[in-house]
Parts: sequence; C-alpha cells; structure tokens
Amino acid sequence: MKQMYSGLSITVFGLFLIVASFIWDITFLIFGIPILILGGIILINKKEENIEKIKYEKGGKKSKR
Repeated sequence: MKQMYSGLSITVFGLFLIVASFIWDITFLIFGIPILILGGIILINKKEENIEKIKYEKGGKKSKR
C-alpha cells in the first residue's frame, strides 16, 4: 500500500513539473519527465508487495526499518 502512495505522489509531482515547464521555464521539463517515469515504474512494480505477502504467510518477521 505504501508503494502505491509513493508511486502516485511521485507521478503527480512529475506531471506538475511538466505542466510547470510550459508555464514558467523549460528546465522543469528536464526534471519532470524522469520523475514521471520513475513514479510509473514504482506503480507498476508489484513484485515487492508479493514478496512481502509470501514472507508474512510463511511466518516471517516484519523488519523494523
């Protein structure tokens, strides 16, 4: 669930920077596109959640990070 929130917030921030590049300065576009791609990758990557589910089902302990 945390992965979804972080991916969504990064994606929205990337979209904001892309829109801001059209309003203020084109430099925002240079940062906006990679951030948008990174947010999309985080949203699409579901392997980590599946690994955590399997770990908890087998009785593994949750790490305290």
